Parts: sequence; C-alpha cells; structure tokens
Amino acid sequence: FFLTMFFALRHYAIKMNKPFIYGPTLQNERIQILQNFKFNPKVNTIFVSKVADTSFDLPEANVLIQISSHGGSRRQEAQRLGRILRAKKGAVAEEYNAFFYTLVSQDTIEMAYSRKRQRFLINQGYSYKVDHKNLLGSMRTQTSCIQIRDETGFTASASISCF
Repeated sequence: FFLTMFFALRHYAIKMNKPFIYGPTLQNERIQILQNFKFNPKVNTIFVSKVADTSFDLPEANVLIQISSHGGSRRQEAQRLGRILRAKKGAVAEEYNAFFYTLVSQDTIEMAYSRKRQRFLINQGYSYKVDHKNLLGSMRTQTSCIQIRDETGFTASASISCF
C-alpha cells in the first residue's frame, strides 16, 4: 500500500497489524521489514510512504495499491509502477503476474490527476483496456484497467478504481 499521508499510513498499518515504512523509520528497521517481506511467507503486506518511490527493489511484490499520490506526478506514477514491474522468479512473460491499483474518490480533483497520470502511461507506449466493474458489491465503483508491457515482454495490469 502506498500512502502519502503519514498519519493515515500509520493508522491503517497499525489497525491492520501490518508493518509500515515512512520517513522516520530507521534504516535497520526498514531492512528488517523488507527482509521479512522477502523471506517470511506470513509477511505479505507492507504499508509504505513515498520513501519507497525510489531505491526500493521488491521483485517479490506482485500487487501495489496506491491509496494516495502526489497529484498528477507522472514521475511518481512511473516509479511506483517500477516497484512491481520487475521480472518475477519463475514467471512467464506472457502471464499477468503484477497488479497496480489506484484508489480514487469519484468527483474529486484526484480524478483529474488520475487521468493525467493515465495519459502519461499511454504516451509512453503502454497499452490499456477499460473494464467497468462493481468491485465492492453495493458501492458504486468504476474501474479502468491498464495492461502494461515492458521492453522484455513482461506484462502487468494497472487498475484505477473510483468510489
């Protein structure tokens, strides 16, 4: 989970009993959390702030959920996609084995920012398809799914869910 608002990151990570990494997290604690994520099958979720936008290599991660972002920052979107687009051990390039989700509140400025970031991906040559689904039962949602293929043939899916 990527959260830019530190109080929310900390709150939800503690509430869900999951490890979290943000600015004040000490380097040795960061390393321990990342090692647990890589090697401990019981640790399958980490909440991270924008500190993970750069210098984090988690090829084991195959799902990224972006809960907040830095407006229309195309650089941030590309960096976050890069966190999960790394080739996976034993993965076949033609299979979907990485998913990027962005949760966006409908009828907010974040919708415009989300579209801006999506246009950037399209302009970079990524292909996408739109798939409208109601993901949360009675809650009204709209989901856009983007299929992303990098230069090695690795494919990932990215979704934008609007509530």
